[in-house]
Amino acid sequence: MGQAGSQREVTGRIAARVPIAEARALGRLRGERQIRARADDDSIWLSGPNDPTTNQLFRALPGARRFVVQDDGQLVESGNRVPNERLPDGKWLTVHEFIEIEPPPGCDSFPSHLVCPALTVERTDGEPKSVNVLITTRSAWLRYGDAAPHVRLRPLRFSACDDGRVVVWGEPLPALPGEYWTEQNGVAVEAGWRWLPALQAVVLRDCLAVREGDLALIHRDGSYEHIDAERFAAARRSSIRLTAGGGE
Repeated sequence: MGQAGSQREVTGRIAARVPIAEARALGRLRGERQIRARADDDSIWLSGPNDPTTNQLFRALPGARRFVVQDDGQLVESGNRVPNERLPDGKWLTVHEFIEIEPPPGCDSFPSHLVCPALTVERTDGEPKSVNVLITTRSAWLRYGDAAPHVRLRPLRFSACDDGRVVVWGEPLPALPGEYWTEQNGVAVEAGWRWLPALQAVVLRDCLAVREGDLALIHRDGSYEHIDAERFAAARRSSIRLTAGGGE
């Protein structure tokens, strides 16, 4: 009878909520295939089996709040007796999938295996807030640079990539063939699209280690590439001819 009375009905899972500023600490969980993760605003949620190993891993995460997961998804925080949170709905990934984002080839790249929420993009309704990045061809940019007055070039910077693309950053942008992007705090996505999870641009910038003057381009497949500030040049006719004059 004593054994029956001591049993508790639990799901056998625990959860942790980690500030996104501490995302790099998730690297130590990369090999834990039973732990799931998802991003939610300014936090990263983790869920795993209620065993000694997972408990120890969650306790070691900086700034983590730890919970026991009940059958209905409610969460009882460590040290409490009643639920005070609920496990977020939505898509959960293994930690390995969550933090392994491989950048595509391009102008320049972040080091691989950055610890950062897995990104996706989706279309948005309405007009984009601003369009201040253009990806065009070397030849189109060179023709524009040869003909445009200085006053139109002055607000722009550009980077000529090895694959023939030219990334133009600033406002107002010229009307050239190519892709138009919306940039906030150094992070850009194609105009008419938005990144998910819906983190603030300043939070995502810090997570991607985008420095002042750098630009991160998030592509439709969720991959991203990085252009260092040093790779941008002021849009002057001489610099355009020198840097972008190598053909398409």
